[in-house]
Amino acid sequence: MMMSQTGVLMPFALCNTTGCIVGIDEVDRGNQCNCRCLSCSTPVTARQGESNQNHFAHRTDEASTVNECHYSPLTALALILRQELPTILALQVDGCIYEGLKWSVDTKAFGVVIDVFGIAACESTIAIEVPFANGVGLCIEELKPHVDAILSVNTNAMVQALYPREQKSISLSPNDIIELLLENWADWVSVIKVPVMKENISSSPQTDTEYKGSINSHLVQFSSDETPSQILCRCCNIRSGIRAGGLLCNECVFKNVGHRFPNLTEMARYYRDK
Repeated sequence: MMMSQTGVLMPFALCNTTGCIVGIDEVDRGNQCNCRCLSCSTPVTARQGESNQNHFAHRTDEASTVNECHYSPLTALALILRQELPTILALQVDGCIYEGLKWSVDTKAFGVVIDVFGIAACESTIAIEVPFANGVGLCIEELKPHVDAILSVNTNAMVQALYPREQKSISLSPNDIIELLLENWADWVSVIKVPVMKENISSSPQTDTEYKGSINSHLVQFSSDETPSQILCRCCNIRSGIRAGGLLCNECVFKNVGHRFPNLTEMARYYRDK
């Protein structure tokens, strides 16, 4: 059984077929998952049972792992965000709307390696810091003269929120991770450099209650055909339904599964029949 030093079983792996990171519930069972460990590249097997939490584990018949591999949920999240952030084509930062975004990952610009770097159609630029564990981080001061907006994702806060100690984790997909980041933008993302309004950047007035630096969910566009659901969550009737076929939002799932309901299936059945 592969467990991280934080006690988190391995919920993500790299798919050999697509080259993308996948969640444990997105693959076939056992060795048919055709995936590798994100940390050491050893082939893994998908353990999907009824009694234990679904997770990936190193294949016991594979001898390529010379040293013991400690799966890191923070590393997994940092890699997932590098994969999923470039699917966002438009976003709003401090009242400035950036559209037609084209992204580069771990790219060198202005003499600095930038984790996620975006250029909008208006040629305005955004640099996003997505740190690994014990990462050096961006050279912020060197970037400030060259980049219009600089953001930093608190991957440590994400790990603590998504994988609390001594609690069974909910299986998430990479798409779930990016949705949760957008929902919790105010808590997990800091605006290091506030963008300066330009004539060719659209603006949106902020209300007194709007968090400065937040992303307006109505102004987020994705590159895939799967856009956030416009149907409200049946539980809270506030946020968009994302889980269980658009029936429930992630926040309600996290609050209720394991407490009010034994699993997501039972929660979905309750609100579907309600």
